[in-house]
Amino acid sequence: MRGEGIGIVIDNVLADAGVARELVARVVLPFRGRHLLEEEYFPYLGDLEPARSSEERGREIGHLSGADPIAALYYAIASGELSPGDHAVVFSEGVGIVQSAVLVQVV
Repeated sequence: MRGEGIGIVIDNVLADAGVARELVARVVLPFRGRHLLEEEYFPYLGDLEPARSSEERGREIGHLSGADPIAALYYAIASGELSPGDHAVVFSEGVGIVQSAVLVQVV
């Protein structure tokens, strides 16, 4: 299932990096609109906080396809939501519900 995949991908990227969930400041998500984020993404994040930029900037500029998470990460850093030293999981989806994530540390 799509939602379960989100949790699995995030858990796997954290395990691969050896980073505990409590060290993650935010999860950066695609620009998908508040309703879709609340229904299909947020329930599967567990105790991780979604980046506000994933919704707020998405409302302003719309869906950018594969560039959504990159733009959301940029805005989270530019707004001060993420600071140097913070870890963030950047999550994305592609056609056929290909799900991927990367863990970044802001420098």
